[in-house]
Amino acid sequence: ALTDSTSLTDEAFRVLLLAKAALNITDASAPSINRILLALFGDGYVRDNLDMTMTYVFSVPLDPVQTSIIFNSGVLPRPCGVSATVETV
Repeated sequence: ALTDSTSLTDEAFRVLLLAKAALNITDASAPSINRILLALFGDGYVRDNLDMTMTYVFSVPLDPVQTSIIFNSGVLPRPCGVSATVETV
């Protein structure tokens, strides 16, 4: 294989597609991102660290597809110039 691509189930592809659509229409405010996280993953919120960084916080462990969408796809919204990290508690 030339790439690390993987096949997605229909459900996983639907989540990825909805995440991309949400990225295209969001204003990247914390309330908007929180609604997206709840709609896509059923859990999570964004924490503004007040230093041009933010953290996506999830209270349940993420499955491999969710982890890949969050870390590899680049479709979770964030304001311009703000770096983002992910935390699970």
